[in-house]
Amino acid sequence: MRYPEGDRHATRPDHDPPPDPPPYPQPDPATQCDPAWARCHYLDGAGYEVFTGIGPDLMTGARQAVEGAIDWLGKSRNMPAEQAYMLCSVCGDLRISEIVDAPNWVVSFYPPRILFK
Repeated sequence: MRYPEGDRHATRPDHDPPPDPPPYPQPDPATQCDPAWARCHYLDGAGYEVFTGIGPDLMTGARQAVEGAIDWLGKSRNMPAEQAYMLCSVCGDLRISEIVDAPNWVVSFYPPRILFK
């Protein structure tokens, strides 16, 4: 059983059963994923747009995440792909989100929303 806030067994006495985990959050309607779930776009509460890429290695996941941001900038902000690429190269965080589910490496790209205000 997975616990979102870590394993609580270490803090419980041996004879007490672990408490039930809190329910996992439901998907946000703002989430937009392609049918193959290889690339997702969703809003982060911290003021970022978030694009994810899932691939057989970290480079493929990173490429998909940044390509998702470039596509989104072109469609939502009417930005040429070259300008979107340059913007993504200087502002945004590329993070490794998951490496434990080999071969499905998840990489996320976080451009801050303040760029678009």
